[in-house]
Amino acid sequence: MPSTLINRYLLRELATPTLLGLLVFTLVLIAGRMVQLADLVINKGVSFGDIATLLVATLPPFLSISIPLAFLMGIMLGMGRLSADNEIIALKTAGIGLSRLARPVIILALASSIVTALMSWWLAPWGNRTFRTTLFDITSSKASVALQPQTFVKQFDNMVFYADGVDPRSGEVLGVFIVENQERGILTITAERGKLTTDPEQQLITLSLYNGHLHRENRETADKAKVKPAAKGKDQPGDSYQVIRFSRYDIRPAIAATPTDKEAAEAKPKDLGLAELLSQADGSDRKNTLARAELHRRFCTPLAPLVFALLALPFSTHLSRSGRGSGFIFGMAIYLAYHFLISLAETLTGEAGFSPVYSFWLIHAALAGAGLYLVRLANLERPIPLLVWLDILVVKTTLLLKRHVHS
Repeated sequence: MPSTLINRYLLRELATPTLLGLLVFTLVLIAGRMVQLADLVINKGVSFGDIATLLVATLPPFLSISIPLAFLMGIMLGMGRLSADNEIIALKTAGIGLSRLARPVIILALASSIVTALMSWWLAPWGNRTFRTTLFDITSSKASVALQPQTFVKQFDNMVFYADGVDPRSGEVLGVFIVENQERGILTITAERGKLTTDPEQQLITLSLYNGHLHRENRETADKAKVKPAAKGKDQPGDSYQVIRFSRYDIRPAIAATPTDKEAAEAKPKDLGLAELLSQADGSDRKNTLARAELHRRFCTPLAPLVFALLALPFSTHLSRSGRGSGFIFGMAIYLAYHFLISLAETLTGEAGFSPVYSFWLIHAALAGAGLYLVRLANLERPIPLLVWLDILVVKTTLLLKRHVHS
């Protein structure tokens, strides 16, 4: 059989489950965002053009995750199917070794790495920034439109807003009445006037109130006053209720998906481009270490398909007794282990200050070394004890489940 024909056949067998897995995993990852976008359309009246922009911005960050995962599952399922149908044995009998079988896998791994690098290095940060900016523009504009006269507005989280009137020229609201549900108690605010301003750079919405009063009821103090009896001949101090007069009072109401003061002040490395990360990576404070961790994570992400190729080849070609479904199980196990190690590396680099050489790169070097060792054993037709044991374990577990179902 010509070499090009074999490569074409193997590529077709591997590309089909890879593309199907890419579609499924991407849909699963964006399911949470789809619920949020549907809420914006149904309850907030956001236009479909803005929703399309948010959806396009959502895809690159998730594709940088789903592409390596889809490639891994495509290899495990595709090569696992060939192994379960004894096609791998037939090809080896015809003199086609594992090195020849690995060629289409390496080609697909390189293509996945290039696309993953494109997503991780450039498109994912662009998507994160675009999503946050677009969502802030939508929510801030909706908040401004929602400030209608003599209407109770529930656009803000844990807050009900009411205004007697709105000045069409200045945009100020007159006769403001606000009730906010806080952890300490109910806060009631009255003010002569107020104005809503937005800060696109910090992505903050500020409601400035002028000449008013704060009425605060402290739940904890009120509850203690109910339990503790009053002393004879003495009145209980009214410390469970406070009234404060102010000339100006600024509040930053929380609107869906808008950041708080702390979130806006903190650096968001995942939103930064490579040049900005490189400029922030030098230093020893928390901002620098987080930027350094994100920078090395992005550089290591395209290596995932290559590492998965080295691990998936011996696994998928040796797990023949346990059936086709075992490829999915072991593929997910490999990915979860890899994801755990990368999360550990991010924590060690960003929080503990470990060198990325000992966290990110050492992990990939160890996984690549283990994969090369397994590939060498598989190429020499030597038994791999770990894979044999896993194959037997899956077979026994499957038989036990079948007996339990039929009994």
